[in-house]
Amino acid sequence: MSTSGPYSLRFYSTVGELRPIATPLLKRREAENHFFLGTMGEASDDQPATGLTVHRDGELIACGLVPPKWNLMLSECGPEASRQVARQLAQRRVALRGILASEQDGDTFVKAWHELTDTPTTFSMPMGVYELTHVVPPARRASGEMRLATHEHIELVTEWVDAFGKRVSSPYDDARRVAEENLKAEQLYLWHDPEPVSMAAFKGRTPSGVRILLVYTPDTLRSHGYASSCVADLSTELLSRGMTKLFLNTQMNNPTSNSIYQRIGYRMVSLAVEHRF
Repeated sequence: MSTSGPYSLRFYSTVGELRPIATPLLKRREAENHFFLGTMGEASDDQPATGLTVHRDGELIACGLVPPKWNLMLSECGPEASRQVARQLAQRRVALRGILASEQDGDTFVKAWHELTDTPTTFSMPMGVYELTHVVPPARRASGEMRLATHEHIELVTEWVDAFGKRVSSPYDDARRVAEENLKAEQLYLWHDPEPVSMAAFKGRTPSGVRILLVYTPDTLRSHGYASSCVADLSTELLSRGMTKLFLNTQMNNPTSNSIYQRIGYRMVSLAVEHRF
């Protein structure tokens, strides 16, 4: 345990060590922590990772996780605690690709991390965190229908996953692997009119639901309502399976996507930020 003032940090070397301690805390604010919960839930107990918990005067107040070759995910903890997290990770020489956190904690961490390690920030993106409990049908439903994507669509889905990553400034190292994983898990859907024109997927099981991701329509097929109808139908399908909440993150510099999600029932619950080093 590392202590500074009222704050103390405890570190863990596998996801399995962190999970039982972090999950009850994260569930209290499930929407804000859906990405953290979903990522941790998909990992095996023995997956190596740098896990941490933050305690104030002995009480657990926050947790963090650094999966191999990915960002630090940090639940809300406040500026002073986020600075303490940065100091301890720097002392341990933990390799970070970035951080995903609440806007205030993320910005505070990045400033401290730069002072401690002289690591520049290469990318910063504010994000809206959304939650849905009830679907509002689109006012103008697109022609066509949603269907589960299968392996026969691997080439198209690979192309679209790659294009999606570039569109949101988060290119995938291996778009085909991402496509194959989603197809194998039967969690990616295509909107057909009558050929595929849009896609959406889900993953990251939380206690109440999953997150929606990979929402993409090629530029030449936009403005027909395909994405709205696809996400609305996928959300309806997931709720029909017994899930009670769905989540998604969207970049705040894209007013179109934000307005689309709000019109079909997604409600913004918080602001987050992703910083990359």
